[in-house]
Amino acid sequence: MARQFVKMLLTVIGSDSGDALLVLTELAANAVRHTYSGLPGGHIRVRVVRLNAGLIRVEVLDDGSQSLPTLRDASLSDACGRGLRLVEELASEWGWRHFGGQRCAVWALMNASALHGQKGENGDV
Repeated sequence: MARQFVKMLLTVIGSDSGDALLVLTELAANAVRHTYSGLPGGHIRVRVVRLNAGLIRVEVLDDGSQSLPTLRDASLSDACGRGLRLVEELASEWGWRHFGGQRCAVWALMNASALHGQKGENGDV
């Protein structure tokens, strides 16, 4: 459902949605797997903000957890642990912030060329 929502929004603003949808999928999956959002009655919220003509912020807000989002070094045999590395590769920048107590928002900035699958040479916005 979140993917369809973001795809619709990006289409409305005239951007291709491939990388942004993959980033959203990783952030939403992490929220469900690693936070209280994955428990019965839990929620996530998705926010897409067009900051300017070439920059979009994709954000997933969760119900909080006992830990913070961190990059992991997954081994070849690990079944998971690569999601934020993927986000780091596709986004111009990513991070997190607390709001409303333990709740957390994890965000990724996507530039227009990254949304079209053509990230600039140095990844600058």
